[in-house]
Amino acid sequence: KYSCSLQGWLFAFCSIVHWKGGIIKATRAGNRFGWLGAGPGGSALPEGGGVFAAVALSDPLAGSFDTRVLVRLSEHDADVVARFDHVPDLAAGERLRLEGVLTENPVSFRGKPTSGELKGARLVHSLPPASPLRRAANASRARMIERLNPAASPPRALLAGFLVGDTSFLPAVESESLRRAGLSHFVAVSGSNVALFLAAWWLVFTPLAVVPQLRWALGLVGIAFFAIVTRGEPSVIRASAMAGIALIGRAAGVPMDAWSVLSLSVVGSLFAVPRFATDVGFGLSVAATSGVLVGSSWFSFRPRPVATLLGASLGAQIAVAPILIAVFGSLPLFSPFANLFAAPLVTLATGSGGVGAVLGWDWLVGVGAGLARLVMGIARVASPWPQVGWSALFAALGAGGLVLLRPALRPLLAPTAAALVLVGAGASGISVDRPAVVFLDVGQGDAAVVLGETATVLIDGGPDPVLLDRALARYRVHRVDVVIATHVHADHLGGLAALPGRYPVGQLWVSFGPHSTPASEALLEMEFPTVVPTPGTRVVVGDLGIEVLGPSRRYESPNDQSLVIMVDVGGRRFLFPGDVEVHAQRDLGVLDHDVLKVPHQGAATSDRDWLAANAGTAAVISVGENSFGHPADWVIETLLRAGAEVLRTDEGGDVIFEAGGIRRRAGRRRRYA
Repeated sequence: KYSCSLQGWLFAFCSIVHWKGGIIKATRAGNRFGWLGAGPGGSALPEGGGVFAAVALSDPLAGSFDTRVLVRLSEHDADVVARFDHVPDLAAGERLRLEGVLTENPVSFRGKPTSGELKGARLVHSLPPASPLRRAANASRARMIERLNPAASPPRALLAGFLVGDTSFLPAVESESLRRAGLSHFVAVSGSNVALFLAAWWLVFTPLAVVPQLRWALGLVGIAFFAIVTRGEPSVIRASAMAGIALIGRAAGVPMDAWSVLSLSVVGSLFAVPRFATDVGFGLSVAATSGVLVGSSWFSFRPRPVATLLGASLGAQIAVAPILIAVFGSLPLFSPFANLFAAPLVTLATGSGGVGAVLGWDWLVGVGAGLARLVMGIARVASPWPQVGWSALFAALGAGGLVLLRPALRPLLAPTAAALVLVGAGASGISVDRPAVVFLDVGQGDAAVVLGETATVLIDGGPDPVLLDRALARYRVHRVDVVIATHVHADHLGGLAALPGRYPVGQLWVSFGPHSTPASEALLEMEFPTVVPTPGTRVVVGDLGIEVLGPSRRYESPNDQSLVIMVDVGGRRFLFPGDVEVHAQRDLGVLDHDVLKVPHQGAATSDRDWLAANAGTAAVISVGENSFGHPADWVIETLLRAGAEVLRTDEGGDVIFEAGGIRRRAGRRRRYA
């Protein structure tokens, strides 16, 4: 007890040191081992172009517009983000010479503070890592990923996450499902992965591992090797530190219980990397491990493995709940039950996939991928389950504590749980009076969902599948009868990647004409039943009336080629003109409608007279943060002078039109003069 208390005070001290901005001011230049570095450190960066010697601290991380690599500039001993316009052929630990423009603009790379950016980076030369262990680990990681082939399918990508923590090939919408189901910790490499690896490691070195002293030494080398292979994420460092401390304790003949090992590993990790004190991943890892240690002994029913697993899952969920709510705003209420079914599958998938990848047996890797597919199915089923916030958490903890303190109140546990389920279900979605039209806040792009009494129509999907998936979950959409893709640009189509395998789709309407983009090609590959409607087409979908008004001819501009749709909903007419510009607008003329979706995020590409004549009683601008100047001031002024109420998604969230009037999901609407 005294040992744990002392370690707890050391934990608090380390946290305060980091939180105060680094009382210990040692920089990496004067701190050979990196134990006391409190920030990116290094000397001031000379801004401007040049060639720089560096060491890669991460693998390439591909984004929507560029690829980022965290590097340490050798001459200045500073960490910067190198931005490439392609995916460079390099790996963490390699020694590099990079050409680019250095700017002293501190940014964050996956939660890590940096000193600046190297823009327009180009790889001039690279050398393998100086450390033989790192070279071997990099080669093993590359071979493992090659044999797993994570680019082939999402289940194989998830299997790579289980084994080496590489989720770069996992679709973002699947990652979001794992998070909402409370299963994302399975792709954050942890103690179970370290244990499985050590067992395999010792099996390989069986002749040497027979001698206890050699076994412990080999174990420490194996832990370091595994940490490099999995790229030293916070959860990996915590798990590796615990395993290393346990091995050292055994080798030295010092018995230590799990709490002592956890406390020492946390203190050691914080002294080595002080920024972990405010790292969400590290906090979640420590809290979850503590919850597992406490909760694994809560239940004593049979079979014991099920009781232990359920208690550990519940304990971990309670322990991480404050962090999840503070960071993400909610946590999955029934995560322990999802974990109960998923955990055995993950263990089997990790074991079979790992053995298959090491031995080169693709059929066994396929077995692991099949098990990973089942885990993805559990995540998809569990992700719509209720998410709860602070109030439901406090109510649950209060009810549980009351029952534990007063056994006579245990009969109240079932109705209390039922009440919490109802509260959680209410918190997990937004109720609207159907029929309704919701213009979704999906950032810089367009997406709207028409909620009829018996049918649902989705018009465009915005740029991000995760944002669209969250939006559809907010309004409890489980099926889409018609998806209308207005034109080929990614800010309207990118989010539709959330639909396959998750939302049954009745029909996909497109009219891309001669135009094509990677986003439109990806959409057509989804193999939805596809219809190319012609102008003048009138269709009734459930209780919704849809009329196609354009495009009336082929246009040179992809924006002018947009499908123009009029939807009758609850006695009101909504005009969705896609991103039509001057030529197509003049061909459309003056239309009869009540609500206008303003074309092209309110860009200055509209005909002023057409906009004034078609403003309607309300005009919605679906827009996000951007550097294009959207919406243009004159567009807003034109709509206001025409008598329309102007509503923007970037300043007030979702715009909801229902029988009772217009309301907003969040935020306050800007008042225009």
